[in-house]
Amino acid sequence: MLANTFDLLYDTIMHPHQAFANITQRPFNREAVLAFILLVVLSSLAGVGLVGGGALALVGISLLSGAAGMFFWSAILHLTVTLLGADGDVRGLLRALPFAQFPQAFASFLPILLLWIPSIEVTGIVGILSAALTIWALYLQVLAISINYRIDISRAIIAFIIPGVALFFFILALIGLMIFSFFSALTADPTIWQQLPQDLPGMPF
Repeated sequence: MLANTFDLLYDTIMHPHQAFANITQRPFNREAVLAFILLVVLSSLAGVGLVGGGALALVGISLLSGAAGMFFWSAILHLTVTLLGADGDVRGLLRALPFAQFPQAFASFLPILLLWIPSIEVTGIVGILSAALTIWALYLQVLAISINYRIDISRAIIAFIIPGVALFFFILALIGLMIFSFFSALTADPTIWQQLPQDLPGMPF
């Protein structure tokens, strides 16, 4: 299983179209789980190297939160693609995502170089490499969507972007609702203005 996982990771980097066609159509469930564990462990160890702390606890928390996030993200993408009229199995996407996101594990290790070689030049190189690996991981996720649901890249990009855009506008709506509620309360009860200097003694009223 470990050898198959590394072979699939290699194919994801060197032959991504062939790799995702293989991963999404065949039951590589154990390999996908192992790829996910490797992704989380490597990213967590990079975090330990940067900020210190208990590696075991960080890995455990990261595994739980990462698994929940992976299932949630797969479900959201599957729903979005389905609404766009495509057809596919969410299990194929769920198997493909750990492999597609694996470049981010390497990106998480790059800032450690700044601990060994703190310089402006190295900072620039780390930033460029991190951006390149992140873009590569995003591309691989879009490609996995395209292959799993048999849609073109442009529709896969739209399906990938829609959840982020929807979340952005949802957050904006929440902020707007909070602001509206605050000023509605001030309008309904003008005495709140008189209480603000007492509630906020550091503010210059």
